[in-house]
Amino acid sequence: MTRNLAASVRDRLKQHADAANEDFNLTLTRYGLERGDSRSRLPPLLKVADEHARRSTLQCPAAGGAMNAAESFRDRSFLVVDPDARIRRPEDLMAFALDAGGRFQTIPKGTQVRIDAVKVVETGSRSNIVFGHATSVNGNRLFGWTSTRNLEGKFMNETIGAVSPAPGASRFGPNAAWARGSFLGQIELAAIVDAKLEIERLALSTIEPYAALVAAAARDGVLVTLNSGFRSYPEQKHLHDGFERGLPGFNTAARPGLSNHQNGIAFDIAVPGGDGNPTYEWLKKHATRFGFVRTVSKEPWHWEFDVDRARVALQAGTFMTPNVTA
Repeated sequence: MTRNLAASVRDRLKQHADAANEDFNLTLTRYGLERGDSRSRLPPLLKVADEHARRSTLQCPAAGGAMNAAESFRDRSFLVVDPDARIRRPEDLMAFALDAGGRFQTIPKGTQVRIDAVKVVETGSRSNIVFGHATSVNGNRLFGWTSTRNLEGKFMNETIGAVSPAPGASRFGPNAAWARGSFLGQIELAAIVDAKLEIERLALSTIEPYAALVAAAARDGVLVTLNSGFRSYPEQKHLHDGFERGLPGFNTAARPGLSNHQNGIAFDIAVPGGDGNPTYEWLKKHATRFGFVRTVSKEPWHWEFDVDRARVALQAGTFMTPNVTA
């Protein structure tokens, strides 16, 4: 295999990393190039590089332009489905706005709105409410702030803002990526609303393929939602410690530094019950076409965005990597 081919692979992956604001070393690690440019891996990696280049220019049909990966809500309009969609006071989003007669101000059910800004108000250690500033679709009318739970879909799977590394961020900070026990660097993240209407984070570079997966499932009448995405080192340590101590509510969790939730490719998708669940059955048939593959035994919810391994699984007529036995 020529040195020129290796350079071509690296150049294309570097272009993708730059477009996604992702640390280049993380991209190399994700696709095995930190181990050297083996002859067997270079041809598929060249395909990966081409696919990354294609995905970095994905168009969002709803917006007619490039997808806003960090703030997907700006690309679309939303239907008000709650008959009592109350408007909130801008200075205190937990309080309701009243009209001159002392009645609650509301947005009528069936109104199509756009959201031009969001705010998150914490209501507990993990609980929060995402509020959106609603306008008419043409922007001529301002309705005001309302809970996004009043909207169709309740804002699930919407990204609501970039989460960038702080200057001089620590290897144990909220954007620090790890793999196989080694610190890889800082990565760009985006906040996203999960299945429980809580806030998770995903690697910014994976938002578009995940959105494509969600959209394809929705076209088939299937809801794909997230339970967990990127985790910081302290978050993974908390989960592992709880598992090791046998505390209630803690499931199997890898040691901190070893989980793929820490390098941005792992997604825990809501598939209650596994086999027979409509979302899980859909994923088994279609996920590999979008670069997602199951990688952990006895965890039907755990999927990873790994184009190379997903392609191998698809060609083998499966949806799992060889190590998955159940």
